[in-house]
Amino acid sequence: MRVDLAHKLIVIEASSPTTLDRYAGYRMAVISGGVWVTTPDQAGDHVLKPGDSMVIPGDGKVVFEAVELSKVRLEAPADAEATSQAA
Repeated sequence: MRVDLAHKLIVIEASSPTTLDRYAGYRMAVISGGVWVTTPDQAGDHVLKPGDSMVIPGDGKVVFEAVELSKVRLEAPADAEATSQAA
């Protein structure tokens, strides 16, 4: 996994599970590839493809795994709100 904090990008290799804590309210947006997402606060998993996004719920813990080399952008709650209002 490679993290570019300046652009809030995470590059994830396939089959490399990654856990983030304390990201409640952040929007996870898939830029390329595909990501399988699990959160302890929701029943079932999510599979996100390019253009898909989700807001990380609950206590902000999220486990995700790329199904292929993938890029994911994390948007802070204020950034995510501004993005959705502009759309």
